[in-house]
Amino acid sequence: MFKNMNVGTRLMFGFGIMLLLLAVLGGASLYGSRNLLIGIFFIAILMGIGIALIITRSITKPIADCINAANKISSGDMDVDLVVSGQDDMGLLQESILKMAESIRALVTDANMLSEAAVQGRLDTRADAGKHNGGFQHIIAGFNETLDAVIGPLNVAAEYVDRISKGDIPPKITDSYNGDF
Repeated sequence: MFKNMNVGTRLMFGFGIMLLLLAVLGGASLYGSRNLLIGIFFIAILMGIGIALIITRSITKPIADCINAANKISSGDMDVDLVVSGQDDMGLLQESILKMAESIRALVTDANMLSEAAVQGRLDTRADAGKHNGGFQHIIAGFNETLDAVIGPLNVAAEYVDRISKGDIPPKITDSYNGDF
């Protein structure tokens, strides 16, 4: 019942119940039964405590789940499982954490793919930087550009070695390459 209510609505609902109980309590005192008044008073207190616990748990459990998910993500574990509890602020926070984990997971997947391809000698492999946003897009584009900067001089050197092996001495390399080339 409380899952689709935002925090303010939950608190207002709880206070409304308390006011209703106090009104009943006040009405009972008009009709004079002291024992009835005491009984209703204790029932009202117990119901107030129960409602407070329900509201508190409906807020603290999703927050604790979000904290656990954020801690897992911060340690590199993208396998987070959050149940989105509604369309309120808490639900939006849960959805954002799930999206963040998915974005980081996609970045890690592409970085691993590029690394494995390079180790296997497939230096023409590139990741689609357009699948990523913001800084993650820049990271993948940077990987791709790094591979391009390395493979260009290697291709020229490979072509020259091939020509030399066939007895053809190529002209001096005059192209400019950054770094140790």
